[in-house]
Amino acid sequence: RTVRCWSAACADGREPYSIAMLARDDRRIDEGAVEITATDIDAETLGEAREGVYESTRTTDIGAQLEPLSNPNDHVDVSEDGTAFTVRPAVKRMVSFEQHDLISGPAKSGHDLVLCRNLLIYIDKSYKEPIFETLTGAIAEGGFLTIGKSETLQRAFREEYESYDRSNHIYRRE
Repeated sequence: RTVRCWSAACADGREPYSIAMLARDDRRIDEGAVEITATDIDAETLGEAREGVYESTRTTDIGAQLEPLSNPNDHVDVSEDGTAFTVRPAVKRMVSFEQHDLISGPAKSGHDLVLCRNLLIYIDKSYKEPIFETLTGAIAEGGFLTIGKSETLQRAFREEYESYDRSNHIYRRE
């Protein structure tokens, strides 16, 4: 069956590309059966995400982030000096990018996995409930929601989910 993933507020695209790389890296997974949608409200940021070019800095070591993969070179091209990484076309084809507003954008549905990590810590409290309505409505029964480690599931939505992995803030929709 097809597994549908949504990376909400995907920013520079690292998260959805990471999902695609992990799916391609696991021989038990048919990458053609994984649909990844990545959304963000900012069109310019989405343009950068589509390019799929990332550079290591003092605070971010892209090479280290790729270490869980059996062969990172299957998924990215590395610059001669080893500091720039470009996502390969096979990975890019697995991810579709769309502009979307989590508060007032069109509803989404039928996703098996929804990731919205490290956005909610920046959002005013009054907007969190509408965002959780959007996210919850997008998840199929039995599907999963992942939020950032410093974020909490809104009280009004706790009955909608069971804690699947509390330490990693992964919840299963009941």
